[in-house]
Amino acid sequence: MSNNSWAGDEKFMKNSIYTTWPLLLSVSLLILNDHVFKYSFSGIVTGKISDFAGIFLIVLVLRDVFPKRVLETSVLVVGLFLYWKSPYSQALIEFINTYSPLEFIRTVDYSDLVAFTIIPVAHFVYENRNRFTLKLNIAELIKIPAIVLTVLGITGTSTLPYVDTYEIRKKSSSESIDIVKAINAIENVTNAYNLICKKCNPLDNAGLYMNDRIRLDYRVLENNRGIKFLIDCRICSRQEVDQIKSDLQYSLGHRFKGMEFVIK
Repeated sequence: MSNNSWAGDEKFMKNSIYTTWPLLLSVSLLILNDHVFKYSFSGIVTGKISDFAGIFLIVLVLRDVFPKRVLETSVLVVGLFLYWKSPYSQALIEFINTYSPLEFIRTVDYSDLVAFTIIPVAHFVYENRNRFTLKLNIAELIKIPAIVLTVLGITGTSTLPYVDTYEIRKKSSSESIDIVKAINAIENVTNAYNLICKKCNPLDNAGLYMNDRIRLDYRVLENNRGIKFLIDCRICSRQEVDQIKSDLQYSLGHRFKGMEFVIK
């Protein structure tokens, strides 16, 4: 590669938001929080880190695409986040989950809107990105994603989680269940596995129980027909995940007649 080519690349990298340490830090926090911190140090802080880091990243990326659109990018991010965190997005989530191999679950928690306070910080970082750019040459910058991918590859294969998604629901789509009684049935199981309630209000359409090894999300199906579960277990056996499924099926089946178990 010619010296002129290297010089051009280095000039681009110096002006790129993708070589700033705040962006790299937010990416790292997002990955570590979703895959490590939420399971090892569950609480209010880890519950908000992903919101802050995610909004910060989205603002930076949008500003990189639309450099002069400060107000427009802010309004777009706020609007999308409000929609995602509201019950109105449930129909879209269910539509996506119908055709996607990945399961999308979000919790309606309006306290997450505090993450909007990071938007001015993201704009400041973008406008002053040269001050935050890492002082590294091209060869050194290439090492960063290589190291990250290597570490993720090693840890990812050694701590590959068991993730199961399924529904326990009425056989007839015209029937419904009492959600308060359903949550009581769920808690008979979660208490046995020392899963702590992080969000389990019967008035909400979704909830979360977890400890340092297991995360159990649930969502109420349309017309209260039943419950959809997602179990994410990072430090446990296949047998334990299957036992939790079996216990939930028994507990709900004992409480309600005419239930069926559907793997999604």
